[in-house]
This record gives sequence, C-alpha cells and structure tokens, in this order.
Amino acid sequence: MKSQIITIRYETKNGVVSKVHNSYIMTPKTKKTGMEGEDMKEKKRYKKICRECGRKFTTDNNCIKECSEECKIKRRQRYSLEYRMAKRPRNKPMMKMCEICGKVFETTRSAKLVCSEECRKEKMKRTQPKRNIERKQKQEQMKINGRKVSPLAWDNEQAREQGLTYGQFKGKEYSQTIFTRRTL
Repeated sequence: MKSQIITIRYETKNGVVSKVHNSYIMTPKTKKTGMEGEDMKEKKRYKKICRECGRKFTTDNNCIKECSEECKIKRRQRYSLEYRMAKRPRNKPMMKMCEICGKVFETTRSAKLVCSEECRKEKMKRTQPKRNIERKQKQEQMKINGRKVSPLAWDNEQAREQGLTYGQFKGKEYSQTIFTRRTL
C-alpha cells in the first residue's frame, strides 16, 4: 500500500475556493525504517563503546552513549556526584582550641567548638542543666492568671502591657538583639 495525496478545498458561502490544502495519508509502516515505501534506505547502525562499563554495542541513534538503562543511571549518578563535589566550596582548614579539654585541633568548620565525641558529650552534660533550668523558669514566667500560655500569647500580652501591637513589640525586640550582637 502506498501513500495517497488528499486535496482539501475550503469554500466560502459564495462557492469561491479560498484555500487548497494537500495532505498525505500514511499507510502501514515497513520494518526497515518505520517510513512507508520500498525505496527507503535502512537505518544506519553505529558501533559504540559504553562510557560507563566499556562494553561494545550497536545502536541506530548516534546520540546514545551508554549500552543499557543501568549504565545510563550509574553514569548520571557518578557525574552528579563529581559535579557537586567540584562545585562545593572548599573551606580552608583552621586551628581551634577545644572548649572542654583545651587541646588544639584542626577543622574546616567554623562552628565546631570541641575536638572529639567525648568532649562533645561533656559539653552537652555541662550546658544541658542550664538550658533545662532556663526553660523551666521561662515556662513559669509564661503564665497569665495562673495558667500556662503559648509563647505567642505571652508575647502578645507583653506587647499589650507596653501599649504596642505584636508586630511593633517583635520589631523592638529584634532591634535590641541586633544592637547587642553588634556591640559584643
């Protein structure tokens, strides 16, 4: 079966042809190329070597670089990791003194304060009771008429006592913390 040409004519109400459109109707595809007709060439086959595993394979698409879907996924994961590692900023190593034992240690993280896991656990033991006491004191303070309230309700009550809105109160509180940070 071959392709056929169909002519479509668009006519106006007067019977005048305003547009002629030719279109092709495709017949069933052949096994060679997916296109109709016996005179079409077979698709070109390319011999390739997989970029991931190194196996030889053939394909009809010149853009394909991997032999299988597994190799394609592995390549993407490896490339993604290499790309992220290359883009990651490298922090320069610095020397710091441990807050617990006083030993000098090297780190690339500016926020690291202790040299080892043991010192970290010791620091937690020392600071945790202080945090618990402060939290309990704050919870006791955050009672209105003898009942516990949320921090939001507490701040709102404090703002009302000062004659401010909640937003003005938080802005004032924020500006005070920024000022104290700058002076330290």
